[in-house]
Amino acid sequence: MPTSGTGTSIRTTVTRLAPGRPFRDRGFTLLELMVVMVIIGVIIGFAALSIGDGGRGERIETEARRLAALMQLTGDEAILNGSQLGLFLTPEGYRFLMLGEKKWEPVERDQLLRARKLPDGVAVELRVEGMPVVVEKDPKKLEPHLIFLSSGDRTPFEMELGPADRFGELDEEGILHHLEAGPFGPITLTGPGIRPADFEDE
Repeated sequence: MPTSGTGTSIRTTVTRLAPGRPFRDRGFTLLELMVVMVIIGVIIGFAALSIGDGGRGERIETEARRLAALMQLTGDEAILNGSQLGLFLTPEGYRFLMLGEKKWEPVERDQLLRARKLPDGVAVELRVEGMPVVVEKDPKKLEPHLIFLSSGDRTPFEMELGPADRFGELDEEGILHHLEAGPFGPITLTGPGIRPADFEDE
């Protein structure tokens, strides 16, 4: 046994590992630390993109998906129920209408087709036959901007969803999501983060 210069015994303890047993108290390797740093960097990057515009980009994408799905549903409902339905836009949002005996009336009993408000900072622009549709703030009567017939036909249209400028109009220089449809067939949705298969599966 080793002794110190003063003659005092020094006991050395050696920890032996059982064969095949991993040593769990070791530190991280350089490679592991680099992987962790990359993951943290990616998370911070996504957070910065979301926080940078107050999460508006995500709200625009969510609303574009919702509106496309609701319009597709409206067309299906019109066919199944033998009814004539329509989409009515306002500067603040949109709602769905049903043609009654004499006039268009709001859809009241279907929760999916209830009136909805656009998220803050989001604007919509509609074009029919290539011409922009004027959305009135206080219309005198409810007249749908788009019509979905029981025959399966509908008003062909193009629609853009994107950030609103300081006047509440669509900011053409912002990141936009595009909805388009002919007189029949599926409604197409394109934009950042959206693949064709994404909407086909919804």
